[in-house]
Formats: sequence, structure tokens, C-alpha cells
Amino acid sequence: MTLRDRTGTAAQAKSSLNAPFASTVSATLTAIKDIVTGSDVPYNEGAFRPISIKAPLGCFLNPRHPAPVQARMEPIYRAFDAVLKALGQAMPERVIACGYDSTYSTSLSILEERGYQVFMEVHGGGWGASAEGNGADRVAQPISNSTNVPVEMIDMGYDYFRVENYSLIPASGGQGKNRGGHGTMRAFRILKDGVRFAINADRFDVPAAGLKGGQDGSRASCEVLRGNERISYRPMGSDVLRKGDLLVIRTGGGGGFGAA
Repeated sequence: MTLRDRTGTAAQAKSSLNAPFASTVSATLTAIKDIVTGSDVPYNEGAFRPISIKAPLGCFLNPRHPAPVQARMEPIYRAFDAVLKALGQAMPERVIACGYDSTYSTSLSILEERGYQVFMEVHGGGWGASAEGNGADRVAQPISNSTNVPVEMIDMGYDYFRVENYSLIPASGGQGKNRGGHGTMRAFRILKDGVRFAINADRFDVPAAGLKGGQDGSRASCEVLRGNERISYRPMGSDVLRKGDLLVIRTGGGGGFGAA
């Protein structure tokens, strides 16, 4: 059977917002495996042999080589969501609401006499609720393999910033019969001038959707507090920070399930 036909997908982008076809296949099969089968069925070719996936060559889910694909995780998470929503029509009791399914990556770097120091992190968010219970708080997303970086490790490894806050964001999960998981906040105090900040994220404008009457989760955001000034950032870009700046990173919450 053809479970997911991506015909009609927009043409590939000039930016890095393209996904190799292998990533599109991975996202689609992960969604199917999460919902249709149990833990007793392993990931293997036999389990997925009945499924075919189509994506026209030249669309952003199957771009022509060469194409920039660094931000591929953002479109394949939307592909993942599309499969969940489709399966939800047939198996509503097993499907979960959308989670904060985005690769929210940031980096803080500095160039000094001893060379470059670079700290890069992928931030987790709230996962979607289901018919069985609330969504998990602050988890790594299902297609990535990046998890929590302990504050103690950061403090030992870097001297040009420090973590001043790491906490769950109250009420960030969508409300419903079962609530979505909460997102998190990380606040970094910049300790030296010339620190470059870069961000690659999603869910700043469109939150994780609730399911079956559940409410949407909160949106992600990013800002710098500089004295009395508040500088907001979009989900992709970079800037040079100053000593004393407080960089505040917030991930979104998961969608709620069912009407409260």
C-alpha cells in the first residue's frame, strides 16, 4: 500500500530547508511504527515492506542533488505530524497530539588567542498528550537522538557564559482532558564580549496542535535581555552578544488531548 503520497509538496528551497528523501522515509516510518505497532515489533525491513512512500524529485522532501539540507529536521517533523494526523482518523485511541517536534538548536561560540570554543545544544520540549495520559515534559523528540546537557558539564567546560536558569515553563502544555507536556527555559548569562549566538528552530509562530478538542501547546521563543532592552529573535539567524547579556531560550509545549 502507499501510505503517504507527498505529491503536491512545494518545490525545493534555495535555503537549507530541504530534506533528503531518506530523511522523509525515516520520519514517515517512525510515525507509523509509533502508532500502528507495539514494542514487540522491531524496526526492520520486513515490518515496513508493505509500505511505499512517494515524493516527487525536486520537492523539498526529495530535492535534486546538490541541495542544502542542514535544516532538514524542520520539514521532516512536519511530515511526521501529517502522518500522525492521518492515522488519527483511523486509530484515534492510539494517536497522540502533536508535540514540540522541532530541532531547536543553538550555539554560543567565541574566538580567542587559544582558538575557538563552541557550545552547541539541541533543546527538548513538551510532548503531546494522548487518550491514556499527559504528555511528557521536556523530552528529546522522536526522530532525533539529542538529549539533555547537564548544567554541571556546561559549567566545567565553558568560561564565557554560565547557565542561570533551567526550568519547566508552567502551563506551557496545551490543556484538555489530558494536558500536553511542558516546555523548558534555559537562561545563559554572557560573561565576555564578542560571543556569537546562532539559532535554528521552529514553532515560533505555529504551536503544537491539540487533538480531539485539546488546546494547542505554547510557542517557542528566544530573546536577549540587555539592561532595560529586550531583543527578540526569529527562529533562524545569528548575532554577536555583549558581556552581561542574558540569553533566554524557551521551547514550546505539547498539544492537549480531548476537551477538558
